[in-house]
Amino acid sequence: MLHFLTGFAILPVGILLWNLAFGAASANILEFEYYLTTLLVAPGLAAGVTLAWLNRRRPRWCFEQNGPRWMQRVHPGVWAGILTQICAAGAILLADSWLPDGMLTAAGALPATIAVFLLLSPVRPGHCLHCDYDLCQSLGFGRCPECGQAIEAGLTAHA
Repeated sequence: MLHFLTGFAILPVGILLWNLAFGAASANILEFEYYLTTLLVAPGLAAGVTLAWLNRRRPRWCFEQNGPRWMQRVHPGVWAGILTQICAAGAILLADSWLPDGMLTAAGALPATIAVFLLLSPVRPGHCLHCDYDLCQSLGFGRCPECGQAIEAGLTAHA
């Protein structure tokens, strides 16, 4: 899940660096803390908590310890970060006078994270979590015939 949050943070960090480099955010530390909280901390925390809760209920293969390569784990976070900024911009336009910006960006992270999560491949029951090999006929061997990982309760998704 750390890879997802790394991808999620790429766009806000880029926006922060752009603002620092081109003077939109002055050297005032309070302004920088406001931008950091609004763009990165609040939506990142909301996305992380939402993702952890969703993945606990319906695991996705992308977030398994021995799942896909790191880049395949970062991409969903990048897309969730982009969607979060779009949702947050709309929320800020609609409700800026009623709620703080940090709360609105965090609220924008919820639908974006849920949408990206639902597009990811779920863990399939009876398959190896390392290589996704169908273990229905191989459970008696104790190891996955494809990758050699030990078959334990934590390495296979059960129906």
